[in-house]
Formats: sequence, C-alpha cells, structure tokens
Amino acid sequence: MAILALATPSRVDSLLRADDSLKGVNESGKRFVVYSLLAEEYEKAMDTASYIEANLQMADMSRAAGSHLVALHILEDLENSQFVLTPKQVIETCLIKGSTLYEVNDKDSAIYWGRNGLLLSKKFNIRQYDALLNNLLGACYMYSKPDSGIKYIEASLKRFLLLGDTNGAVLPYLNLGLMYGHKKQHKKSVETINSALKVLDKNDVPIYRKMAYANLAMVYRNTKDFKKSTYYLNLRDSVNFEINNNELNFQFSQFQAKLDEEKTARELLELKSKVQMQNLENRNQEILITSIFVLLLALGVGLFYAMKSSRLKNEKTIATAIKAEELEKINDFKNQILSVISHDMRSPLAQVITFQHAKNSGINFSPDEVREMDKTIMASAKNGLLILDNLLKWATNQFSSDEIKKETFDSFFVINQIIQQVKGLADEKEIEIYADIAAIDLYTNESLYQIILRNLLSNAIKFSPTHSEIRVDAREENGEFRVMIIDQGPGIPTQILNEIESGNRVKPKTGSFGEKGAGIGLTFSKDFARKIGAHLTFNKEILVGTEATFEIAIKKEIVSE
Repeated sequence: MAILALATPSRVDSLLRADDSLKGVNESGKRFVVYSLLAEEYEKAMDTASYIEANLQMADMSRAAGSHLVALHILEDLENSQFVLTPKQVIETCLIKGSTLYEVNDKDSAIYWGRNGLLLSKKFNIRQYDALLNNLLGACYMYSKPDSGIKYIEASLKRFLLLGDTNGAVLPYLNLGLMYGHKKQHKKSVETINSALKVLDKNDVPIYRKMAYANLAMVYRNTKDFKKSTYYLNLRDSVNFEINNNELNFQFSQFQAKLDEEKTARELLELKSKVQMQNLENRNQEILITSIFVLLLALGVGLFYAMKSSRLKNEKTIATAIKAEELEKINDFKNQILSVISHDMRSPLAQVITFQHAKNSGINFSPDEVREMDKTIMASAKNGLLILDNLLKWATNQFSSDEIKKETFDSFFVINQIIQQVKGLADEKEIEIYADIAAIDLYTNESLYQIILRNLLSNAIKFSPTHSEIRVDAREENGEFRVMIIDQGPGIPTQILNEIESGNRVKPKTGSFGEKGAGIGLTFSKDFARKIGAHLTFNKEILVGTEATFEIAIKKEIVSE
C-alpha cells in the first residue's frame, strides 16, 4: 500500500475530532473522507470492529450525500467479506440499507430491511436503533397504508422522547406532521411541524429545516392560504440555497396543484439519470481517456490563440519592436501552461493507461480484480479532470487579471486529496507516503496552492529510489502553516537551487526510474509561492534527501464588536 499515515492514537483522535466538528452541518462528503481515513487506520491496527463501524459510517455518509450507489456498494462489500458482524452491526446495516433503498424509491425492499432490523433488535434486545427503524417503516407506509405509517412514526417519536433525544425526535415530528397533512388534519399537522422547528431553533440541521418549511407550505396550500404557503416556500428555498447553491428552485409563479407529485417524479428521473450516467462511464473508459488527451490539446491551443488574439487587438497601434516583445511573452506563458499541464497530468493519465492495458492484456483476472481496476481507472480519470480544472482556473486567473483571487479552504482535505492524486506514481515505485496533517483553514488561491504542493510531491516521488519513504508534515507554527515534504533522494545541487531562486528554467534531470521532466516544475512552484504571499525553501545538503518547506501565513478572523 503506497499511502500510509502514522498509525498512532493521536492521528485517530485527530480524525475523530474532525468528524465531531462536522456533525450537524451539511458536510457529508467531508465526513466520508474522514471515515475512509479512519478505516485505513483501523485496518492497519487490525481493529476489525472499528474498521467495520467506519465502513458503515462511510455508507451512511454516502447516502446522506446522495451517492446511493456508493453506499450500497460499500454495504455489499461488507456482506461479501469474511468479517463476522456483531448483532448491533447487522441491525445498523439493515437501517442504512433500508434508508438508502427508501431514498431511491424502492420501498418494498426498504420495508424488508426495516422489518428485519426491528426483529433482530427485539431478538438480541438491542434497542438503540428502534426509533430510526420505526421512522423508516412509517415513511415507507406513508402513502400506501397511512394508518400503519402513523402507528410506526408515533412509536418512533415515543422512543426518542423516552430517551430524552429531542434532536432525534425532529424527523418523526416532520414525518408525522406530513402524514397528518395528507389526512386533512391540518391543525394537528401544523402543531407537530412547529414542535420540530422548536427543536431546530436550538440545534439546527438545515436539511430538516428545509423539510419543515416544505411541509408547512403543503399544508397551507391545501387550506388555500396561498400567502402563508408562498412564505414558507420562500423560507424553504432560502435554506435549500445554503445546502446546495447549485440547485435551481422553481419560481413561485409556477405554483400548481400537483406540485408534490411533480417534484417526486422529477427527483426520481434525476436519480435514474445518475444511474445511467454511472453505467455509461463504466462502459466507456477508453473514450474518457481519449477525451482527456483531446481536452489537454484543446486547452493549450485554445489558450494560446485566445491570448494571442486578445493581445494583438491592444497592440495594433504599438511599435513593431514592442509588439514582438509582447508576443514573445505570450508564447512563453503558453509554454508555461503546457509544461504545467504535462507535469501535473502525467500521474493520473499514466495510471489510467496502465490499468486499461492490464485489462486488455488477455490475463484472466478475477471479477473482484476487474472491479478494483475499474474503480482505480475511474478514480484516476476523475483526479485528472480535477487537476485540469485547477490548472484552467489558474491560467484564466493569470490571463484575465493581475490580482490573485483568494478563498478559504481546509488544508487537511486539500493535502489528502493531492496525496491521492499522486498515488499512482508512488505505487509504481513502491514508495510509501507518511502523512501527519493538521486541519487548518487557509485563505489564499486554492488552485495555485494545489499546483505548488502537487509539484513538490511529484518531484519527491520522481527522484526517490524504489522502496523508500516520503514524509508530509503539515502543522501550524508561529502563526504560519508549514508543510514539509521530506524524501530520501539525492538532494538538489546548490547550482540548481540558485537557478530556481533566480526564476530561471533549469536543465531537465531524469528521475530515479528514468522519468522525463520539463525542468520547470520547481521554478513555477517558487514563482507561484511568491504570488500567493508564501515562502518555499529547500535544504542545501546533498546526498541526504530533499527537504522542501512551504510556509504561508494563517488568516486570523477579525472579531467585530
């Protein structure tokens, strides 16, 4: 395994603290990353119970983030593994699987898993999931058997209140209010939903608040109070924007009697489209590879001619000598862009091509091996597109304005993402990357920040011998965030360090595996670091490996009185 973290209790504690800080907010995707890293730690420590629990949480976070196919795949892998799940974990699996199937509108299967969960909880006297399982069954019967649905939801609510879990009672309150609304018990429906909102006022969960406002809008629509209905629709859409500002909401002027039915049909159609797109991606991986190469070529040529055309318009009245100088700058910048693309895209594309060739080699791989290769190919292709997107943002920013655009982002997730992107290069040389990364919010240009760190890591891998180690240490020191990347390669000669410091292109050197380079990566990194107000330094001792240190000031929040 090419990527490891220091298997220490402190790292596990750090990850658990990161998860605690994300609870109660709409960050299911980030929590998925945390649990995937925890699963790696538990697997190394051979802590089977914790490893299974981390995978169950990964499945639940995937479901919450809308990645239902990923959630079902994780659960399927656990079921097909040789691990023996405890009764509690089996019940938890029933709950997560039932909830996932309910959200993809397979209510019959959801009922099957919900009932199994309740039977097992009764058999083993493990009642901690009873409330959620009853709520799941109540939601499944909401339209087909409303009386049974109310019975299950009331049992769920009673259980939550008995345990003193008012936060957990929010969802059954909402479902119960919705069911009273469908039974024309409008006053009771409003009272129940308002009970949920009182809890949310103390401990807000945006997705539940959105549901509450949507349910109130439906009740007031059914009572012909369109003014209040529109008011709550407005509140619902305001919360919905916080959850996902890319989601387009309908306009209030399109208010229709069958709004709920149309919305359900639209969401189901979108889900089916996602499933079809996933199947299409799995069948057309070679087309995706070709598309990436074409996109790279189009980016380089397009940027060159776009910049050339724009500059020429402004230079028609300028003397020939100045025009030639400016065109030379444009050409240099074009070469920079293509060099950066070539440097950063090599790892994901190489990994895609390697695994695709392996699949087509005629070797009789097992179904599990083919599936793992497909997952690696897709992950590498997506990483390549992510890198390309970052480079395009940087190039656009460079061309359109001298001002560097800044944004706030979490160093923990960004650095781990970059490590995953260079994993293919490390695997090829059997290099292990040890990472100890603090979670610090940074305020700078994220695209340039990623390019710098990706260049440093790629360079460390390039010049490291096989079966060696690379360490990534990222922490706060004296008001600055310091990232140190330490490899066991031959080090950087003083002459080359001087060339890099001067901003000159250095003579390309061949890596320990014969890797070719453009001789520009570290020079770019030094220049980009200056542009975002950071410092990049290298140790000057050779034959002891390279120690690259990247430091940037941490933005302090300004507290207003």
